Amino acid sequence: MLVITPLTSLFKIICLALAFFTVVLARTDLSSRNRGEYLALVLLATIGLMLLVGSEELLMIFIGLELTGISLYVMTAFDKTDIRSAEAGLKYFLFGSTASAFTLFGLSLIYGMSGTTGLAVIAQKLSAQPISPLLFAGIVMTLVGFAFKIAAAPFHLWAPDAYQGAPVPSAAFIASGSKVASFVVLGKIVLVGFGPDKGSARRARRIVDPHWQSRRARPVQRPPAARLLRRRPRRLHAARTHRRWARRIQCDVILHHRLRLHARRCVRRRGAGATRNWRRRFN
Repeated sequence: MLVITPLTSLFKIICLALAFFTVVLARTDLSSRNRGEYLALVLLATIGLMLLVGSEELLMIFIGLELTGISLYVMTAFDKTDIRSAEAGLKYFLFGSTASAFTLFGLSLIYGMSGTTGLAVIAQKLSAQPISPLLFAGIVMTLVGFAFKIAAAPFHLWAPDAYQGAPVPSAAFIASGSKVASFVVLGKIVLVGFGPDKGSARRARRIVDPHWQSRRARPVQRPPAARLLRRRPRRLHAARTHRRWARRIQCDVILHHRLRLHARRCVRRRGAGATRNWRRRFN
């Protein structure tokens, strides 16, 4: 199901603009050989980006993701004269295939537990029932797959090699267009599909621990009155001991302070000799 809203239209225009700049850059960077095939790949990748941005169904999202991914794999390894381009294309293909497998397996788990592929219907069903462990595993695997696509840490190991070995137009399109569409799709899935409670703490707590409400409803077990009575004399004795030591320390401090004042007065009145005699007397 494709959705047309002002926000999706804006992102579609952004994807078209990025594809246009990629074509302009390809005219100056690439040689005249196989230029038509390269433009066809750019158009296929742009169609995939448009499907990603405008769809709100898991199946259409996966189709757009794979259409974009396959086109970008070929665009990365398009320069046949450079061995780094082939290496970058192979690494990008391997990492992208792994990410697609994670995403597809996660989407299949979500479909199996919810019974639908629409994000809005999934949100309604998630708000009506507790999240099972399989559904939680599907959500995690889907997010991991999209983290590979957007090169989010720690799933970004393919990005430096792909950007370095790919032709300049391909690297620019991978770093701009695919990231924009992937972020839009990830936001749709997280906010529309997996966030019916608008990201509240209750939803996060229910995902981590489904039985937290039942645990919260249990009464707090307090110790009986006999234990409290047993502990009370110990606390009173400790408090009294603490007060005694505090009084002793306070008296010692006051005595020391008075002795110092008396010594200063002796120095002022009689001089240093009287102070020495006073120290000998007290020592």
